Amino acid sequence: MSPGPAAAFRDRHLRGVWAPLVIPWQGDGSDGRVDAGALRELVARYVAAGVHGVYATGTDGEFHAIEVAQFGPVVRAFADAVEAAGTPSQVGVSWLTQEGAFERGQIARDAGIVAFQIVQPFWLPLGDRELRRFFGEFASAFPEVALIHYNTRFGGRVLTGRDYASLLEVAPNLVGTKLQGDEQELVDAVADAPSMHHFVLDGRIMPAYLLGSPGIYSAMANVSPAWTVSLWDDVVRGDYAEAIRKRVMSERFTADWAELQPHITSWSAQAKLSLAAGLFPDMPLAVRPPYIAGDAADVRQLRAMIEAKYPELLVAG
Repeated sequence: MSPGPAAAFRDRHLRGVWAPLVIPWQGDGSDGRVDAGALRELVARYVAAGVHGVYATGTDGEFHAIEVAQFGPVVRAFADAVEAAGTPSQVGVSWLTQEGAFERGQIARDAGIVAFQIVQPFWLPLGDRELRRFFGEFASAFPEVALIHYNTRFGGRVLTGRDYASLLEVAPNLVGTKLQGDEQELVDAVADAPSMHHFVLDGRIMPAYLLGSPGIYSAMANVSPAWTVSLWDDVVRGDYAEAIRKRVMSERFTADWAELQPHITSWSAQAKLSLAAGLFPDMPLAVRPPYIAGDAADVRQLRAMIEAKYPELLVAG
């Protein structure tokens, strides 16, 4: 028997380095008009750098700052861009309410997206019965879609491997996770929900790959996607000394950047600065209010730091 569409997506595409798309807004971003041309160019550059997939409307993609009126145009522009680039894709459909998540899921499915990242409604933590109800009803509404859970503290509760084993009983198309925690979180998830593909963040991939993680949802991909892919390649071919060197370098880079620009607090603003300093110099910097964007001086300052201390990030592109 051939696998269903969600399992097929898992087996074909849930591996390697996935880049988190940031949204290029027109103007100052306040009216939520997406620059579809810039978005298409950005996706093409990610793919040219070698990433294995691109996802939109995560945290870097400002899902928390856009209403459904902006969500639709963004997702449709993204769907056109990933189709043109020929790359696997996901769209985040999380929202504060179940109805809002369903509405975003319908928009994404209508645009041809076949994989969703999802966080449970998160203002009040869900109990076990409420969690099963949400995932069961969401999976029933979108049975052909591959669901990937973003296991973040912002979701009100951090799920365990046993939680995932329980949820699979009501949501069989739950095929992956994005884990933010330590190695023990990954070990438990792999042990209790082995059918799912459990991704980690950049700094965790070594030794997470050896513990069963097949890939990275990568903040560093907006700093230097080709460099991040080279980190992944080091891990896969077993060059662990080089992988550890890159891991340490990424941690030092992140710490140096935080010290250099402590006034840039929005993750979306940070991602846009990193693109403008490297991969995509024409990246619009605007973020949705109330969050505050960086400016051209911040871009110059960041690029100067990279050139002086981390030049391989620029060489890799």
